[in-house]
Amino acid sequence: MWLRDAVVLVTVLAALCAVNASGADAIREFLDRHWRRPLAPQGRAPAPSRRRAQRALNLYAESSQGPGEDGRTAGRSGFKVDVTLENIHESARRQTLSLLVDTGATYTTLPRTVVESLGCSPIGSRRVLLVKGREEEWPIGLVMITLENQELPGVGLIGPTEGPALLGAVTLEEFALSADPVARCLVPVRSYLT
Repeated sequence: MWLRDAVVLVTVLAALCAVNASGADAIREFLDRHWRRPLAPQGRAPAPSRRRAQRALNLYAESSQGPGEDGRTAGRSGFKVDVTLENIHESARRQTLSLLVDTGATYTTLPRTVVESLGCSPIGSRRVLLVKGREEEWPIGLVMITLENQELPGVGLIGPTEGPALLGAVTLEEFALSADPVARCLVPVRSYLT
């Protein structure tokens, strides 16, 4: 029974990651269709707990607002992790922050005040699309990131002064980590070469 629950939960979580907030109705329809089936014939596990999947859906729907007009975000995963950031050239300039895990954000995003306190300079810029549909050009900087006992250089968007502090998908992939929104933690993942 637990295997079927796990398979269905993974399917639901994959669907959650593949859609934006407007896709919540499609996920509800998926849950209705798959959780209202009659019990399987003898020897097979009964339908998994709809309550557990509904909780995952509600967590996603509540936390998937993305960056708003002011650049702030509610986050995709809804939990924070402590990350140590430091200047690539001056390791004495470091700061530990609590970043919101946002798998819907491409890059890690840091408030301008944090980047300035580290003494980092912009090295370029990236076009970003905010959840409200507005497109802007934000500077990027290079910082040393320590996360889950690993230390790697990473690119981060430099946001507004009071803007969001987000841990984005690129950084998670570079550290071979994934967000578990139900357990509210980061988990190691396998890296692939194809």
